[in-house]
Amino acid sequence: MRLALVIAAVLTLAIGASQAVARVAGPSNLSTPIEKGAADCGNPTGNKQIGTVKYSRDKGTLRIEVSLKGGTPNAEYVPTLWRPFFIIFPCIPVTTLGKFKTDSGGNGGRVYTVDEPRGEYFVDVFESGVTDGDNDSILVTI
Repeated sequence: MRLALVIAAVLTLAIGASQAVARVAGPSNLSTPIEKGAADCGNPTGNKQIGTVKYSRDKGTLRIEVSLKGGTPNAEYVPTLWRPFFIIFPCIPVTTLGKFKTDSGGNGGRVYTVDEPRGEYFVDVFESGVTDGDNDSILVTI
């Protein structure tokens, strides 16, 4: 019984501490690379960079500009906003942002806005119709 209480107390403190860290004010404009074939919850892999994600914040609104340069030509991409979770899974999806298509040179992009609190995020610019279509941006705190 005591062990269960200790575990519950530790988990409560850990969750509270992670929420407090996420509320700390940080930069309101950030840019991070998109790494081709990366599927590591926003951790840098060293893979080829195929674009950028630019984040900007105005109060509770997060503006996300996704720009691919040298992706797959004439392909459809579905960017999804993710965040670290750490308890059961290393990261969880927050919301699917929408879709965009690349041109014959593999270039394309789109701007999205979402109402999300300050915290840690990355975008997976997933290539539709491909088994391993993940292309994670690097994790940022914004």
